[in-house]
Amino acid sequence: MLGTFSSLLNYPASAVAEKNGMTFVEPAGGAPNMFTRGFKHLFFAQPATAPHQADVFVDYLKALPEAERPKTAAYPTQDDPFATPVIESMQKQARGARGEDRLHLDLPGRHHELPDHRQPAR
Repeated sequence: MLGTFSSLLNYPASAVAEKNGMTFVEPAGGAPNMFTRGFKHLFFAQPATAPHQADVFVDYLKALPEAERPKTAAYPTQDDPFATPVIESMQKQARGARGEDRLHLDLPGRHHELPDHRQPAR
């Protein structure tokens, strides 16, 4: 079976395929929970799992001269098992490149701090 383009859809479809001993190829759907079930017939054809989707972009940021690196970042996201690990990975890696433990969103005439949800509130 050839899967669809979403972890939300591939998760149940791959379970049906696995239960019936069918090979299931998913061309997209890199949520980490796709790969923790011990399936033997699930094959992933996407370039990288969700936590590594942002690696190329973060490597680009880290390669910029320090003066040209962004000083602030905003991470719009949605409650999605694929999007969340991508954003969390990008936050962790980019924070290391910026040396900050808080995220900021710059708006014209305003400066809003967005606390990292994994850090204690200050």
